[in-house]
Formats: sequence, C-alpha cells, structure tokens
Amino acid sequence: MTAGGLDDRLVADLAHLNVLERSEHDVPRELAHIGRDGFAALEPANLPLGRPRELVDGIGSVDGPVRRGRPPASPSRILAAADVLLADADVPQTVTMDHIAAAAGVGKGTLFRAFRSRDGLLDALWTGKLAALREAVEEGTEPLGPGTPSRERIVAFLDALLSFKLANRHLIRMRPKSPVGVRQATSYKWSHGLLRALIDDAAPWATADDSGYAAHVLLAALDIDLLEELLGSGRAPEDIRRSQAALALAIIDGAQAGGWGGRADV
Repeated sequence: MTAGGLDDRLVADLAHLNVLERSEHDVPRELAHIGRDGFAALEPANLPLGRPRELVDGIGSVDGPVRRGRPPASPSRILAAADVLLADADVPQTVTMDHIAAAAGVGKGTLFRAFRSRDGLLDALWTGKLAALREAVEEGTEPLGPGTPSRERIVAFLDALLSFKLANRHLIRMRPKSPVGVRQATSYKWSHGLLRALIDDAAPWATADDSGYAAHVLLAALDIDLLEELLGSGRAPEDIRRSQAALALAIIDGAQAGGWGGRADV
C-alpha cells in the first residue's frame, strides 16, 4: 500500500491513463510519427503473406472507410470504358455488367451504385452523347450551329443525326424500346421541333401541317432499321449521306417553288 492508501496497481493504472490523455506533442518521440489517425500510418510489417498496405488502410479512419485496392472511379470514366467495349463487341447485347466492370477497372457493385441497372448505364451513356450533339446544334459554329441559313442548317443537322446514329448503332440496339413510342421520346420531339422551325423559316409560305409532316418524313429516313438495311445491301455511309442531303434539299426547294401550302393537285 502507498502512503495515500492506494495500492501500487491502482497508481500504475492512473499513470497510464494520464499518458493517454496527453496531447500529441507529449507523445514519446518514437511514437510521434503515428499522428492523429492512430496506427493507420504504420507499415504493415507483421501482416501475413505480405498483404499490401491498402488492406490496413482499408480498415478505415476518422474520415470513414477507405477504398481497397482500386482508385476512385468517376462515372465518366466508367461510361467511356463501356462505350468502347460495346462498340468493339461483335454482339453488343451479350456484354454484361461484369464485362463493363472489368473494362472500367471497378467492382460490379460500383456500377450498380452509380447506375442502378444495365439499362440505367445505357441510358446515362445515351443521354451524355445526345447532350454533346445538342450542345453542338444549339451553341456550336456554322454550319450546324445558330447563325447558319436555315436551308443549309437543315442539311447539316440531318447529316449530324445520320453520323450520330451510324456511330452509335450498337447503343441504339441495346437500349430498351420506349413504352410510349419513338415519336413521343424527348430526343425525337427535340429533333422534330428544331427541323420544323428550320423548315418554317426556309419556307415561310408552307403551312404548319406541311412543315411538321416534312420534318417527320426527313427523320423517318434516319430510322435505324432502314440505315442498317442500306448498309447491309452494300451502301456506303458516304452514299447514304449524299442521298439524305439530296432528299432534304428536294423537300425544301419544293416548298420554295410553291409545291406546298395544302394544294389539292400536289
């Protein structure tokens, strides 16, 4: 017993607690490099089988759990990897989330947390591509962007849509069909509305019904089934582009020549 009536063991315990309560500046020199995060900074010298350090760091810290082994993956990097994989596949429909995860260098769970499902990933990829096209149309330079005469801009816009569909046939085929029909889809309504406005400007004497119908006809010529049939029959993409431009100019020039306007003899 000590003079104060406490036994030697209790005195030792109190002394130990006092050491733990000291600030980091009072930590003995040989432990000072550990820092506020405890032992997370220590090298895993005693780990079995030479496990890498990330397994120690992965336990977590004051800032939350740490990813193990793989660097953080941004959605854009995942989508870029998926796009390349799908475009290169002979049968894109056979590409699974496991394949995409491996190509992106992430875990399958990461894909589902980011996109919820395979269809969600495909929708995100499609939306991103459409956004780039729309930006080029609405904010880009001539001949596609604003400021171009409507007649020339119609041809440029249809050419951009044709090139877009030819470059993304794999993605178009993989995306689920819209339950409301393709002409009710947001992307179609945007394309049709822009074309109709351009036709109205290029042929102001045409009726609203005429310009709306002409816009539908021009977009129908870009149907993916038709494009693939043309390609399968041996038509080159450049030939299809020339035919598309000729069709658009024939429709616009016909309107300018007075062939529209609801005439019964047309």
